[in-house]
Amino acid sequence: MVAGALAAGLVWSLLWMIYIYIIVVKFPHEMLHDYPDDIRQASRLPEQTPAQKKAAKLFSSMGGLVLFGVLILFGVLYFRGGEVPFTKVLLYILIAAMTWNVADLLIMY
Repeated sequence: MVAGALAAGLVWSLLWMIYIYIIVVKFPHEMLHDYPDDIRQASRLPEQTPAQKKAAKLFSSMGGLVLFGVLILFGVLYFRGGEVPFTKVLLYILIAAMTWNVADLLIMY
């Protein structure tokens, strides 16, 4: 089970990296709001148009749904064909999600 969860976590981590990369490149305003005012002013990004805001919100929400849908799908596919205790499924998804945390920490390091 642990090996399957780690494999799912690695795939999920790759999907997260692609998702965040697209947001940073195509919709930088979506990430900029997390930074202090002085950094926002120094970024020199033009004002975001309503069309850009709409596209960013659409991509962010659809991407989030896909990411969490894939995580649930990994669990469903792994445990298909039988009765499984909730704690086992929870542990599987926890390991997969923590794999993303480790990947994120390695990137930031």
